[in-house]
Amino acid sequence: MSEKSLTISCCRTHLRCAPVRRKAKRYVGEMIVRILMLLILISATSAAAEDFTGSWSIVYPQNGIEQHDDYFELYLIQQGNEICGLHFGSARGSAKIDSSFGSEPSPTVSGEVEKNMARIEINSSQSVAPIDGVFVHHGVFGSWRVNDPGKDRPITIPASAELKSVPPVDLGSIDLKELCAQ
Repeated sequence: MSEKSLTISCCRTHLRCAPVRRKAKRYVGEMIVRILMLLILISATSAAAEDFTGSWSIVYPQNGIEQHDDYFELYLIQQGNEICGLHFGSARGSAKIDSSFGSEPSPTVSGEVEKNMARIEINSSQSVAPIDGVFVHHGVFGSWRVNDPGKDRPITIPASAELKSVPPVDLGSIDLKELCAQ
């Protein structure tokens, strides 16, 4: 017999090796428990939904004939897994403006949140049908994508964009929480 097989057969039969085997089994058992606890912790933290509340914006510098900046902005409030808010979009150097900040503002953005993704519907003043899209939260950035970019999408709402979380914007006399509570 080789030396290795003697060691194995020796450890399985000698009483002096039994405590070492028990310690090894206990160590493996403890490691499995630790790994399972770590996996549970990771899954619990990844299942938590991101909070979409805040102002999100992208600037398209100097577009159009007038060479003005164009914007696409979302002002959102998240309550549970529901999203409500306002939007603002401009195109062609601000020659086209799509805004929900009229004399009687009403929410133009609504949707549902699942983890870090929100399915959003925007009611644009530039479109008869609502614009359906997906907004994915990536910390201080968010990825916006229209579900069907060719379907009656006004140019004030981009087909896709990387929006940045910006400091709270003064909406004047509009109280977004109150507006969304109606």
